[in-house]
Amino acid sequence: MDELKRIREEIDEIDKELVHLFEVRMEKVVLVAEYKAKNKLPIISSSREEKVLQKNVAYLKNNTFKKPLEEFFISLMNISKNIQREFYREKHDEM
Repeated sequence: MDELKRIREEIDEIDKELVHLFEVRMEKVVLVAEYKAKNKLPIISSSREEKVLQKNVAYLKNNTFKKPLEEFFISLMNISKNIQREFYREKHDEM
């Protein structure tokens, strides 16, 4: 049971790092939203999304995780787009 506890503690530490990285990424997403709003650019960029998927899948060392990683990044990009949409709505409401 000590081994299971140790592994779970390691997962907890990884989760803590993930939360930090998520927060940093979403802060950058807001900066992207600000840029897009100022320059009247669309929120969605299918070509960019495909590049993000390809680039990050290429970082994998274990291709067993390819499909889950793609799903993870698709979810992450959907969250990012929702944050950008909310930013657009807030900016539009201010006008």
